[in-house]
Amino acid sequence: DKKVFGTAERIHLTGIGGAGMSGIAEYLLKNNYKVTGSDMNLSAVTKKLENLGAKIFQGHKESNLPDDTELVIYTSAVKDDNEELSKALRLKIHIMKRAEALGNIVNDKFLIAVSGTHGKTTTSAMIAKVLIDENYDPTVFIGGSPDFLDGNSSRSGRSEYAVAEADEYDRSFYHLKPDIAVITNIDEDHLDIYKDIEDIKKSFRHFIDNCKKGSRIIANGDDGNIREVLKDFKNTVYYGFGENNDCIIKNVSYDNGKVEFSINDDEILLRVPGNHNILNSAAAFLAAKELKIRTDNFNSSIMNFHGVK
Repeated sequence: DKKVFGTAERIHLTGIGGAGMSGIAEYLLKNNYKVTGSDMNLSAVTKKLENLGAKIFQGHKESNLPDDTELVIYTSAVKDDNEELSKALRLKIHIMKRAEALGNIVNDKFLIAVSGTHGKTTTSAMIAKVLIDENYDPTVFIGGSPDFLDGNSSRSGRSEYAVAEADEYDRSFYHLKPDIAVITNIDEDHLDIYKDIEDIKKSFRHFIDNCKKGSRIIANGDDGNIREVLKDFKNTVYYGFGENNDCIIKNVSYDNGKVEFSINDDEILLRVPGNHNILNSAAAFLAAKELKIRTDNFNSSIMNFHGVK
């Protein structure tokens, strides 16, 4: 889909090896863009991107950036004095942060965006797996590589559905406009970016404000920070162990590496242990329910979910 970045077809990624950036690179390569990139460290990830057709340099140097580049996408970890960015600015090449590039790809689709300080990657992977197994053919961007994506961190789907991890680091998630927003938890994190927990809560409010009209919010109601952030928002479904949630997790039992629990009247089966995964799968289940996916179909998919590298 060439419309995503206007007429640009030659794209350079500064910091191409990172979890978020490599997913964008995979997407571009699979959609026939010409991709170059650089990273301080070469890895199995950059090797894989080279096998897909990217030209990748180690280190950040002016000479890495081809003069005919039409767009530079860069990670928030890159410093302002980066040689490649400086050259791009000098040559008047359009530059864009990774988060904005992600928004360009997914915002016009039916977007399920998973936010939270922890559990984003697992929860988005669970949702992605269920949608793939149910033939929704989603476009997917997550910050890790689950086995069902053949070790990739992204997937180029042909449908109008997308699943993306919504990262609060550097306020990246401001660029996303979800139809379904999931919030797993809100803790003090990334205090290099945020002043304090109040600042973090404000940024989550902004993320929810950006949702499309008529969107749904699926949120962990056991988390006091989330409750406070969402107190003025409608269309929220709260899940959790507490009795004051809309969807209450009960009857948790472990047997032979399997986890069983009920959420309202539905029984869920899991193979990944721990209360955090019960919460993650509850969020994924409610997202699947919004798409009218049946409980037994959800279970047969999630029973083969083994976590994310």
